[in-house]
Amino acid sequence: MSLFGEERKQIILQLVNANGKVRTNDLVEKLQVSSESIRRYLEELESEKKLKRVYGGAVKLNLDRTEPSHMSREVLRAEEKKRIGRAAADLVQDNDTIVIDEGTTPLQMITFLSTKKDLTILTSSITALNMLIEYQNGGLLSAEIYFLGGKVNAKHHRVRLLCRTNDERLFRGQGIPLRRRLAHPQRNYLL
Repeated sequence: MSLFGEERKQIILQLVNANGKVRTNDLVEKLQVSSESIRRYLEELESEKKLKRVYGGAVKLNLDRTEPSHMSREVLRAEEKKRIGRAAADLVQDNDTIVIDEGTTPLQMITFLSTKKDLTILTSSITALNMLIEYQNGGLLSAEIYFLGGKVNAKHHRVRLLCRTNDERLFRGQGIPLRRRLAHPQRNYLL
């Protein structure tokens, strides 16, 4: 390939890395070459694992497929999570039994449970347990708290359960209450 071709590929990579994606038509205009040349450059870059071709262009490869840390997820979309937490807490009635998942969204509902009385709360989330204890010790929570034991998953701040349960309400990362026997797609995790 000519030096110009390599230079064009570098420009394409710079654009993909800066913008997350490129469109073939935009590259044709910017680089003043045919769409066939652009397609060939994109194919070569994809075979070199430098980008991923998609219909009409290419996107940046996401090589960092690690999940954000618990603390990072906690601040991500914090206002939306707070609204969901309030809405979830509004579904809870006095004397309910609820399960609070390990996700950062269900944690937001704990703050809004202070007006509820005589709750039974089950959790396999270490973070939720700490918050519940803090609220209960501060007189902000009227509840019996059960920490569901099992094998610790430190990365996700949860415990792999040794049992399954029937509960009135479950609050998962999606914030959807369910009324049925609870099971997680990953065997033995309470939702």
